Amino acid sequence: MENRAYAMAAGLFVLLLAALVVAGALWLGGAGLRGVPYDVIADTSVAGLRPGAPVRVHGVDAGKVDSIGLDPLDPRRVLVRISVARGVQLMRDTYATLSYLGVTGLGYVELDDEGRSREPLLSSAAAPARIPMRPSWPSQIGGTAEGLLQAANTTLHRLDMLLSDENIGRASQLLVRLDAGAAQVAALAGELQPLARRLDHLITDADDAVRSTSPLVHNLNGLVSDVRTHIAALDDLGEGARATGQAARNVEHALVQGTLPRVDALVSQLSRDADALDQVLHEVRDRPQSLIFGAPPPPPGPGEPGFQAAPPRVTMRKCENCGGTRR
Repeated sequence: MENRAYAMAAGLFVLLLAALVVAGALWLGGAGLRGVPYDVIADTSVAGLRPGAPVRVHGVDAGKVDSIGLDPLDPRRVLVRISVARGVQLMRDTYATLSYLGVTGLGYVELDDEGRSREPLLSSAAAPARIPMRPSWPSQIGGTAEGLLQAANTTLHRLDMLLSDENIGRASQLLVRLDAGAAQVAALAGELQPLARRLDHLITDADDAVRSTSPLVHNLNGLVSDVRTHIAALDDLGEGARATGQAARNVEHALVQGTLPRVDALVSQLSRDADALDQVLHEVRDRPQSLIFGAPPPPPGPGEPGFQAAPPRVTMRKCENCGGTRR
């Protein structure tokens, strides 16, 4: 009886220990972190990243890396399957970067978004959503360093070409010529020193000449002022002449347009009155009795009583043969 109880206790202990081992294995294998699967697509190397590496969202642990392999749709890309806890919501503009833990060189996946989309990224085990992986700063630095190395290599190559033996020889000849030119310039400067002294004297004489012309300039200023005064007087005289001319034109206009027509009409009237007076005087001289009896009536015309026809007019013609005249 005791052996049977002992055997049952041992069996229960073994079962319990097996259950604990299985639970520990599942826990260590990350079964508790199983969540929503996503596929991270990388176009660059993911060296340093291992399965089981953590996945962080904004720096917070939210999952792990399940597997790493080549993309069956494009062998030039790397497919990283990750699992994210179900309580973590990713957006459609989410992207991944490869970061590293300190100096160990172990990599992990960092998820972040641009903050422009509010639409959630839906994923499932049957159709995992794809997240693009952007180059991390070490890879960017590597690309920049490669460009810098290429630029430095090009610069060194050009510098090597510049410092060739032929160019060094030309530079030496140029230095020799510059030395000779400097000597010639020094000699020319020595020859120009007397000319510079003469120029000093010439500048002094020119200064004295300028000072001597100052009174002449003052006199010219006074002459200009006098000329301006006379010009102003001439302008006033011109204004007076223009005013006089305008007055003369006004008088002429008055004489021509106003007075002369009236004088002409008066002269015409006086001429008519003189003719009438002359006719009256002739009438009085021929018929003085008209002053007492008045003017005689006009003679009767043709067809009126008392009309007398005028006698025929006798025309005297000269006789060419006899030299006398005849009717």
